[in-house]
Amino acid sequence: MTSKLPGALKLLSGRTIPVPVFGSSHIQAIGYNPRRLILGVLFKNGGYYEYGFVPPWVFLNFLASGSKGGYFWQNIRGNYPNI
Repeated sequence: MTSKLPGALKLLSGRTIPVPVFGSSHIQAIGYNPRRLILGVLFKNGGYYEYGFVPPWVFLNFLASGSKGGYFWQNIRGNYPNI
């Protein structure tokens, strides 16, 4: 879990970089743009969604969560606008 955080901290430089997600049955990759506060989620079925006004700590907690799908459904979808 914590091994993913150093890579996530590189994202705070201002660029959106996709981070592959391993072990999730539905989510393939996530990315974050801290300057624009946009979180991108790429699903294994090919769907891609962006959410606005997402604080950096939500992205970092998403990366560190044991269940990416569970975190997404409980903390992101429905809590931040889909843009």
